[in-house]
Amino acid sequence: MPQHIEKVARTVEDIYGLALVEMAQKAGALDATAAEVDELAQLLGSEPQLAKLFASRVLGTSERASSLERLFKGQLSDLVYNFVQTVNRKGRMDKLQGIFKSFGRIVDERNGIVEVDLYVAAALEPEALDALGQKIGVAISRNVILNQKVDENLIGGLKLRVGDRLIDGSIATQLKILERKIVAEGREKAKNQLEALISE
Repeated sequence: MPQHIEKVARTVEDIYGLALVEMAQKAGALDATAAEVDELAQLLGSEPQLAKLFASRVLGTSERASSLERLFKGQLSDLVYNFVQTVNRKGRMDKLQGIFKSFGRIVDERNGIVEVDLYVAAALEPEALDALGQKIGVAISRNVILNQKVDENLIGGLKLRVGDRLIDGSIATQLKILERKIVAEGREKAKNQLEALISE
């Protein structure tokens, strides 16, 4: 298994997401499964009551299995349908949306695509956003999908989140770093002056 994929498999969602990726690859249907999972994830996202129903502890596993059969049997591929039923049998339906998200992230990684959250003080124009996305892509050797998020607390500059890594290039952070450096240099200078006085 590729190392970067092993790193992904940390949570329940990641373990199931990776299992679905491997099943789809074995069946030679990764792209088709990715499209199907994306549609199903959108359905659950647009129908929160349905997502709540599936995740509810009020329904028993067998009752939920019957509901899944009525809704999705013949509508989904056997691979995805059987996978969802397995998630239900394992009592993990409350994790289904997270599993689908993890699945999508792993597929993107295998395709050399990475999502990057970009935090800026003011929204960038589409042209500037595209240019920045290309520069970041070159820097990390990936095809980048930028998700722009406006954070008015930033004085200027930007912050990037790539996976669980935060790359902070905001002016506020640079000022804090500079302040710490000045304080540290001041302490060092005072220490040197004190040592000089003692040695006289």
